[in-house]
Amino acid sequence: MLAGHIHLKKNIIDRACLTYKRCHEKNFLRGRSQELIVAACVYTACRQEDIPRTIKDICAFSMLPVPDVNKIYLNIKKLLPHSAAPKPMTIGNLVPGFCNQLGLDQNFLLRKTAVHIANCANELGNVQGRAPRSIAAAAIYMACSALDIKKSKKEIQEQLNVSESVIRNVYKLMLPNATQLFPKDFVSQRSIASLPRA
Repeated sequence: MLAGHIHLKKNIIDRACLTYKRCHEKNFLRGRSQELIVAACVYTACRQEDIPRTIKDICAFSMLPVPDVNKIYLNIKKLLPHSAAPKPMTIGNLVPGFCNQLGLDQNFLLRKTAVHIANCANELGNVQGRAPRSIAAAAIYMACSALDIKKSKKEIQEQLNVSESVIRNVYKLMLPNATQLFPKDFVSQRSIASLPRA
């Protein structure tokens, strides 16, 4: 049911079922809430298949507390063989999914630019310690501004569940290095120097 609510493909559902079965075989289920285990298995399957769903996304649909699902996820990770280990979540993985949520999925240049901005900002270290979700949201806002696509911080906040003030603060951290964040072949609708200050 959870997988249907968040529109996951059959391979994700199958992988989540396999993980659940593995948990059952290892007697991992005893004494734990079935809903928590199912949510953690779905999240694990998303990570294994490189599907950009955060634990917050899974918990929002399942109405379960993030810390509880995360605790079960970390235990499930220990049960899995190395070959089935979940892939690490990268900021660049989040951007395409977020673009879909914002109705920007058809704009390939925007997605490519936002992924590049997010990855470069993270590598440069000026957004260290910030949540991947907030970095991705700020990168999308910066890319939209450079391409003259009308998406306000408020619109992004409403769709991505990242507060407007967090987007603004991360954006401000990224702004001084803006020229280094864009792809070398990027052709902007406006000069990078004229990006909004906040």
